[in-house]
Amino acid sequence: MNKILSIAAIVALVTTLSFAQEEEKEGAKFGVRAGFNLYDLTGKGSGEIDMGLGGGGGIVINIPINNFFSFSPELNFSYRRLYDNNEKYEEQEIKEEQIYESEFAISILAMLQVTPDKGPLYMAIGVQLDVPISPEVTKKISYSDGKSDRKTRDFDDRATTDFGIALGLGFNATQHFRIDLRCVAGLTDLVDEYEGDAPSFNQYGIGITYFF
Repeated sequence: MNKILSIAAIVALVTTLSFAQEEEKEGAKFGVRAGFNLYDLTGKGSGEIDMGLGGGGGIVINIPINNFFSFSPELNFSYRRLYDNNEKYEEQEIKEEQIYESEFAISILAMLQVTPDKGPLYMAIGVQLDVPISPEVTKKISYSDGKSDRKTRDFDDRATTDFGIALGLGFNATQHFRIDLRCVAGLTDLVDEYEGDAPSFNQYGIGITYFF
């Protein structure tokens, strides 16, 4: 099922790019976006884990449908820590223990934007498909004597794709610059074949887009 979703999303993006090139004369705009994201785990198995962080960027296309609606697909590449768990100890041999999961990801986002009253503000809703690359789990231990130890392993149980519902709010500052806030609610498990209810993750981000 995950492979089918990935193929479908890539086909849809390629089709959209071709369509946008044909419609460029009628108002389609191309741009680049850079953003900063926060991540938190939800559901059973997440526990009391600190929020992760990440950032990245990619290409954006905005295709007007009419005066109020537009279609905006994106292709982004990012680095992210999906969780960061820190434990501190007092008067013990181990002073601090940190465990975090890090990865790169390719994200395909498709959003329908609504602009009330033709103003600078807009709302958006859509879907996002992520393909994680090289996921790793790192464990760092700091000892009371000042020494430290670091071990990294491949996250073999990581799900091959993530899927979520995206909501957004944006502001067109000028004809070329846009600022946006986003939330992506994860609908898929973080790991495959988890014994029990696996956690999923949500993404919260802020970004800026420049249209050529």
